[in-house]
Amino acid sequence: MSSLSKVALAALAGCLSAALLGACAADDVIAAAPSPATPRAEMKMSTGLTDVRDVVVTGYRANSGRDLTLEFLAGDPRCYAVATAQVSESRDEVAVKVQVGKLPTPQGECAPGEQPVQLTTVMQVSLGDRTVVKLP
Repeated sequence: MSSLSKVALAALAGCLSAALLGACAADDVIAAAPSPATPRAEMKMSTGLTDVRDVVVTGYRANSGRDLTLEFLAGDPRCYAVATAQVSESRDEVAVKVQVGKLPTPQGECAPGEQPVQLTTVMQVSLGDRTVVKLP
């Protein structure tokens, strides 16, 4: 079994145990994502954004140390940025939520539609065997 499969199973088992205690639902678990074949655009944090909305975090990669890279779909990074990235850590879970919005002044011509992008955050301690879940 690959290490990715082991991490996914451990995450699901952790959340299923927590679900029995009412802490999270199985669909709140975010799956570990393999490194993409082509690098994803890194979204930047910014202020003064308009049309701010929640995005669905579709995957994550626990990088070396305390870095946690979150993957999600968003508009062209020349025209959109991250408004907020919340990370709440407990002994068993890391809960995450990302909001994006439109830049007041685009940094070029905007490509239509959404594309896979990423944002790297820093946790208080490395992920270890904790489960990554959606922050309500």
